[in-house]
Amino acid sequence: MKKKDSIIKGIVNSVLPVILAFAFGAIIIAAIGESPLETYGVLIRKSLLTEKGFMNTLHYASPLILTGLAIAITFKANLYNMGVEGQMLLGGFFAGITGAYLNISNPFISKLICFLVAIVCGMLFALIPAILKAKCNVNEMVVTLMLNYAVSKTLEFLTTGVFKDKSAGYVATPTIKENVMFKRFGASRMTMFFVIAMIILAFGVGKGIEKVNKVLMPVFFILFVVLGIYVAFQPGAADGYRYIFRVEPEALADPKTWIFALGQAFFSLSVAGSGTLIYGSYLSDEENIPAAAGRVAFFDTLAAMLAALVIIPAMATTGAQLNTGGPGLLFIYLPNLMKSMPGGALIAIIFFVAVFFAGLTSLINLYEAPIATVQEKFHLGRAAACGVIGVIGVVVSLLIQGIVSQWMDVLSIYICPLGAGLAGVMFFWICGKKYVQSQVDKGRSSKFTDLYYPICKYIYVPICVLVLILGIVLGGIG
Repeated sequence: MKKKDSIIKGIVNSVLPVILAFAFGAIIIAAIGESPLETYGVLIRKSLLTEKGFMNTLHYASPLILTGLAIAITFKANLYNMGVEGQMLLGGFFAGITGAYLNISNPFISKLICFLVAIVCGMLFALIPAILKAKCNVNEMVVTLMLNYAVSKTLEFLTTGVFKDKSAGYVATPTIKENVMFKRFGASRMTMFFVIAMIILAFGVGKGIEKVNKVLMPVFFILFVVLGIYVAFQPGAADGYRYIFRVEPEALADPKTWIFALGQAFFSLSVAGSGTLIYGSYLSDEENIPAAAGRVAFFDTLAAMLAALVIIPAMATTGAQLNTGGPGLLFIYLPNLMKSMPGGALIAIIFFVAVFFAGLTSLINLYEAPIATVQEKFHLGRAAACGVIGVIGVVVSLLIQGIVSQWMDVLSIYICPLGAGLAGVMFFWICGKKYVQSQVDKGRSSKFTDLYYPICKYIYVPICVLVLILGIVLGGIG
C-alpha cells in the first residue's frame, strides 16, 4: 500500500505543476484578449506535430532538463539554489567564447577545455551565494534568484560590447570553431546531450549507471545480433566468414598461437586484475562462485564471437585488410554498416550509447583499485582520492595516445600473466587446500568437485608461468 501511495504521489507531483502552468498561462492569454485554446493549439502543432518543430523542441529541452537535474541535486541537500539558470548561461557563454578563440586542432582537447571553462565559470558564480550562506547565513534562495538578473545584464554587456563580432552586421559573438562543435543527429539540431539527459532523467542520478546498464547491456547484445544478421546479406561478407572460420594446421602447430590465445584470455577475463578484485569484493557469501565464473566466461566468449561475426564481415564488404585489429575497428566499420540500414541513425545512437556505458562501467572497476589504495595509504577522503586518480588518469591518457597499442602489448605480455600467476601461487600454494575449498563452496548447495584444487595448483599456475615466460620470449599477443 505504501509503495502504491508513493507512486500515486510521484505522478501527482509530476503532473500537477504542468496542469497549473497551463491553467495560469490560459488566464494570462485570456487577459490580453486572445484565445487560450487557439494559442495552445498553435503551440502544440508548431512544437510537436512537425518534424522540424519536434526536433527543435528536443534540442532546446536538453539544457533545460540538465539544468533541472542540477537543481534537483541541491534540493536533495536542502539548499534552494534558484540561480542555476544564471550559472548555466554564464558557463555556456564563456565556453562558447573559448570555443571561438581556441586554436587547438585536436577536437577532443578543444571540447575538454570548453567543458572545463563552463564548469569553472558556473562553479565560481555559485560560490558567491555559497560563501554568503556559510559566512553570513544569508538566504541562498534570494541571493541566487537576484544573481540571475546580474548574469543577464552582464552577458548583455559582454555580447553587445566586449565580445561583439563587428563583422556580423548584427549583435552576435564570434562563431564557435567547427572542431569544438558537437556532431548533430542528421539535419536536426540535436546532439548527444539530449540522449544523456533522457538516460539520467529516466533512471535517476544516484544509481543511474547501474540501472542504465541493466537495460543497455541486453540491448547491446541484441543489436549485435541484428547487425550480424544484416551484414550476412551484404555483398562480400562471405569473405569475412571464410577468414574467421579458416583452419590453418601450421598455425595450430605454432606455440605462439596458444600463447597468444591464453594471453588474450587473461586480458579479456581480467584474471587477477582489478576488475576481478573489485567485483569479487562486492559479492555476498551466498553467491555461487563457480557458477558465476562460468557465466562470465560464457558471455565473454559470446560477446567476442558476436563482435567478430559483425566487424570482420563488415570489413570484408569494404575490401579492407582483414588481418588488422584493435578497438578502433568498432568505430570505423560499424558506422558505415549502420548508415546503410533502415533506421540506421537511431540504431547508431542506441548502439554507441550502450558502448559508452559499457566502457564507463569498465572504467569504474579499473579506477576503484587505485582510488582505494590512495585512500588507505595517504589517508585521503573518497572525493580527494577520486580527484587525484582522475587527474593522473587524464594526464596519462593524453600522453600515451600515440603509443596505446604498445602499452596494451606490455599489459597482455607481462602484467596479466604475472598477476594471474602470483594470485594462483598465493591462493593455491600458500593459502592451502582447506581454505580454497571453503571459499569455493560458499553459496553452493553441494560441494564443488575435488579436482578443482589439484587442477588449479598443478596445471593452472604452471600455465600462467609458462605464458609469462614464452610471451616474453615470443613477443606476446601484439
